Amino acid sequence: NKPLLPCRCNAPHIADFISFSVAAFRIQYVDLIIMLIYLERAHPILRLMTKTQVCTPYRILVVMLSLAYKFANDEATSWWVRPWLRRFGISDREIFQTEMGLLELLRWDLAVSKEQ
Repeated sequence: NKPLLPCRCNAPHIADFISFSVAAFRIQYVDLIIMLIYLERAHPILRLMTKTQVCTPYRILVVMLSLAYKFANDEATSWWVRPWLRRFGISDREIFQTEMGLLELLRWDLAVSKEQ
């Protein structure tokens, strides 16, 4: 287990967080598959992170899901991402930084092939 740095977020159990997010925002199966592909691509680098805040996995999941939704639906996600993360004390700036960091980590390659 990696040491967790304190943060001001109010995070629920991760399984509850994912279940509620999927249901509340009517996330489609394809969005989840794309998100998992993005997470698989990013995993080798993400696992090297030695210190993270309690809210880091939540930010990564929501931002990856947001990127997948944007890619699959060609639609903005700010209407659900921002209010949802603010609820846990995560600012717009942190959301933006996380999204930019993950896009760089993915080398801005959001394309997904049928084989994947």
